[in-house]
Amino acid sequence: MEMPMRNPHVFLVDDTGQTFPPRIESAVTVWLSRLKMTCPTLDETAVVEVLEEAARRLVRREARSGPLEHIHAYAWAAIRSVALSRLRLGRERVVQMTVQRPQHMPKPTGRGAAGPALDLEARVLLRQVLSQLTSIERRVFTLKVAGFSTREIAAHVGRAPATIDSIHSRAMARLRALAQQATPSRSRGEDR
Repeated sequence: MEMPMRNPHVFLVDDTGQTFPPRIESAVTVWLSRLKMTCPTLDETAVVEVLEEAARRLVRREARSGPLEHIHAYAWAAIRSVALSRLRLGRERVVQMTVQRPQHMPKPTGRGAAGPALDLEARVLLRQVLSQLTSIERRVFTLKVAGFSTREIAAHVGRAPATIDSIHSRAMARLRALAQQATPSRSRGEDR
């Protein structure tokens, strides 16, 4: 596996504000460009947070069992794990933005203007809609929305890229149909 070049513009610190040991920092920052390509939805702050958490994991691991023999490979595995966890935690927010708000629900006019009851209703609707998908459809859909390519999802799930495209298309069709059912008939023009 060929290592990418280290990016010197990233400054990582641990929980106490101290820099990581050079060996750890180098092992983590070498993967910066690959992380950005793999997870394009992460902003700069999130990228630094992912790298810092991966570095913390390397420090803890080396404290338990001594210096890692293949530190760069372990660093990439840690970075990938942290990034995927972060994307999974934020997936409802990302998915919520992709599912159209039913037209009978007014759009908020400012931050928090819709109120907690309306936000709760939107979350409940989102969960209901996603629960109607099969587990593989839900998994493929959320990874696709999170910015992963068909090939990356196929490798992660263990299916062919063409199968992933088919699953994603089926999931999108089901989501559109379910969103249409959740919308009152007057908003579809049927009351005219």
